[in-house]
Amino acid sequence: MNSQDIIKETENLLKPPTTKSSKIPAPLIANGKNRKGISYIEMTSRLLGIMADNGFKIGTNVDGTPDFFAIYTENLFKVLVDALKYDAAFSVSIPPGIKITGSGGNAGGPVQIVGQSIYYAEGSAVLQ
Repeated sequence: MNSQDIIKETENLLKPPTTKSSKIPAPLIANGKNRKGISYIEMTSRLLGIMADNGFKIGTNVDGTPDFFAIYTENLFKVLVDALKYDAAFSVSIPPGIKITGSGGNAGGPVQIVGQSIYYAEGSAVLQ
């Protein structure tokens, strides 16, 4: 087993089975903050830059072998970003008073309603 095999096995350990997450409704996207998104390439570059600033040697080794830490770091961030893109689910709660169309009821506890709104609202989200 060579170093490339070790890296491939490590990647496979970190790679969970993926299923596509459900689509976010358009009004939620339209009301969200405009951000550039995450990039595993940018994350890798930033981390390796910080490591280089702190005295770590980054890049091809003196003997010509590849920098396995850089390869591992890039693959790790790629797996993390893919997990966020394809597996993450957001649960959003909106504050009381926002008009919605929905149905629901209670079974002896608080009223739970599932529905949708055509109004914009700022709420709280949990990434799962």
